[in-house]
Amino acid sequence: MIKNALTKSRAQILLGIGGAAGFKKDALELMFGKNLFSSIPFSCDMRNSKGQLQKAFKAEISLDNRVLYIFLIPFPSAGLGFISQENALGMLAELSDKYLKPILMNKN
Repeated sequence: MIKNALTKSRAQILLGIGGAAGFKKDALELMFGKNLFSSIPFSCDMRNSKGQLQKAFKAEISLDNRVLYIFLIPFPSAGLGFISQENALGMLAELSDKYLKPILMNKN
């Protein structure tokens, strides 16, 4: 049902927030194929309060009438996904500027 909704939707971007390397990624790979995602290299500090490196991923899925861009990012909150709120906001700004804006600006 979810795959059907994604393929029939007119959405160009799907943004998954929180648990980027978890269930959402696994479920989408079951729907659209293994090795679908590549890592997103952010310049901000992507460690959480425990010092663990947080991961973010992107994928491009070619559908019949469009490309669906999927981004999976850690939850942008200090203490959960990032050491500081500044780092969380930096990740969101970079995501917007480097990845989302170019997609949205290319709309025909």
